[in-house]
Amino acid sequence: MVVSAPSDVLQYLKGKHHGIVFLDCESAIKFGLGIFSKFKVACPSCRLILICNKAHKEHREIIREAVDIGFYACLLAPYEDWEVLTMVRFYR
Repeated sequence: MVVSAPSDVLQYLKGKHHGIVFLDCESAIKFGLGIFSKFKVACPSCRLILICNKAHKEHREIIREAVDIGFYACLLAPYEDWEVLTMVRFYR
């Protein structure tokens, strides 16, 4: 499922035991860093993966916040297909 509004993701995740959410840094900037906590509350066992462009130095704080909250991983663009597949391969 691909959605653009965090409220749609949060609604979908409520009550789920498993899931993978890819969130880009631009979304975190647009909706605020508090969205990270909301995802973790909606689905504590979901894997949250942040996607950032390493050319943007200002995203370091976003990455730090994501790690502190318990994101599973952060992928820095440009990334290879195998990196994404590694994030989802063993998850059930």
